[in-house]
Amino acid sequence: MSPVNINPFQTGDILVVDDTAANLELLANILGEAGYQTRLAANGELALLGVQARRPAMILLDIRMPGMDGFEVCRRLKENASTRDIPVIFLSGLADAADKLKGFELGAVDYVTKPFHNEEVLARVRIHLTLSAAQQQLTNQIRELQLTDEQLARDIAEQKTIQENLEAALKRLQALNVQITKGQEEERHKFAYELHEQLGQEIVQFVGEL
Repeated sequence: MSPVNINPFQTGDILVVDDTAANLELLANILGEAGYQTRLAANGELALLGVQARRPAMILLDIRMPGMDGFEVCRRLKENASTRDIPVIFLSGLADAADKLKGFELGAVDYVTKPFHNEEVLARVRIHLTLSAAQQQLTNQIRELQLTDEQLARDIAEQKTIQENLEAALKRLQALNVQITKGQEEERHKFAYELHEQLGQEIVQFVGEL
C-alpha cells in the first residue's frame, strides 16, 4: 500500500486501544503504512495512562475489553476538559445499533466494525483528523478574535479615560482663567480708584495753592 498524503495540520499520533494483540498489530500496520504514527494500549487503564503521558491526535477504541471497557474510557475522556475534544472512533465486532447509539451519546465521532477494511479505516481516520484540525483552527481563530475584542475594549476604555481627564483639565483651566480675568478686573478697578483718589487730592492741593 502506497503512503497517502497526510494533511500537515494533522499533527500528533493515533492511540489504538484493543485487548486483542492481532487487532493491535493489524491497525498499527494499516496506519503505519499510510504514514501515521501509532501507539498501542491493550486495555482501558493503559489507554488513559497513555493519554495522560502524551495527548494523541485521535483514539481508536475497542468497546468490549475486560476490566474497563471502551464506553467507560470514552466517558472519562469526555469528562476531562483537557481530553474531551480528542476524536474517538469506536472499534467493535458487534453491529448492535444500541452500542452505536451509546457510543455517539458518549461523544464518539465514528464507529468501525470488525473485521477491519483498510480503506474504510483510513478514510474515517483522515476525515475525522481533518475535521478535528479544522475545529481546532476555528477555536484558535475565535480565541484570537476574543483577545482582539478584549484589547479593543481596553483601548476604547483607555481613550475614554484620557478624554475624560482632558475634559476635566480643560474645565479646571477655564475656571482658572475666569479667576484670573476676575482678578485682573478687580485690580483694574482698584488701580482706577486709587488713581482717581490721587488725582483728586492733587487737584485739591493745587487749588489750595492758588
